[in-house]
Amino acid sequence: GSIIGNPFDSPLIFFDLEAVKEIIKIFASWEQIDLLLLHVGLGAPSDFVFENRHGQLEPIIDAYLSVSQEIKKPVVMVIHSLPFASSWDAAFKAQEKSSRLGVPLYFSLDDAGRALSKFNLYWQYRE
Repeated sequence: GSIIGNPFDSPLIFFDLEAVKEIIKIFASWEQIDLLLLHVGLGAPSDFVFENRHGQLEPIIDAYLSVSQEIKKPVVMVIHSLPFASSWDAAFKAQEKSSRLGVPLYFSLDDAGRALSKFNLYWQYRE
């Protein structure tokens, strides 16, 4: 499935991470794209559901971080839908990994958007 206006929004992420990495590389190769925002929405309505999906989060984050080191464009990651203590534990672990690799990780699309807006303003004023 996909969302109109979103170039890539697919449940493929839960089934074929190698294909997802190749798709990210294709997007990164487009001259019109300056930055990639890689997003994981957990969509877990209960702690029980999150626990069943928990094993899926780390491989997705690892794949995103791996591909972020292979491409030559800035990458920002977002993990949201974190209503449970166990989901926050997983998110903080992902944030530690991403921080070590220099990839900003935010816990909402709003936070990422605000940070990217400030980043853009900074570069506009430098020029």
